[in-house]
Amino acid sequence: MVLVFLLSLGWVSGCGQGDGTSAFGEPPPTGTWYPEPVALRIHPSTRYVQEGDRVWLRTRVELLDALGDPLKYPARFRFELWRSGGVGGSGSLAYVWRFDVLGYAEQDSAYDPVTRCYAFSLTLDDVGAIEDLRRMRLRVYAETADGERLQREMVLRP
Repeated sequence: MVLVFLLSLGWVSGCGQGDGTSAFGEPPPTGTWYPEPVALRIHPSTRYVQEGDRVWLRTRVELLDALGDPLKYPARFRFELWRSGGVGGSGSLAYVWRFDVLGYAEQDSAYDPVTRCYAFSLTLDDVGAIEDLRRMRLRVYAETADGERLQREMVLRP
């Protein structure tokens, strides 16, 4: 009974020293890893989908931590679809889409736990104005809740 009482006192008071040290009696080492996004990846399964006269660009985006693993993280996404030119080349902006994935409901809606990616369907309203889908570039920006800005782009294939 005394042992249970002493253990409960330790649980209530916590295991740390209260002076910034850990339960191990020392501060966390410099360079301690924290899961936060440092890179953005456009998933290679990004593709055009057509149903009748409607076309979507279905894309999946991963936020990657310093170890290269995908993770959930609050962010604002901006997608730009550019005409002509290769990656990094010039061209004209055809479409812009924005999505905020900041709260629980938005995370639940946008994040696919099976592929560990954010999944988006981007509607192309004026398909007739796009002469050649093979020359389109998708540029994705993500601004995380803590201000980190990430960017990636890829050439799309029809």
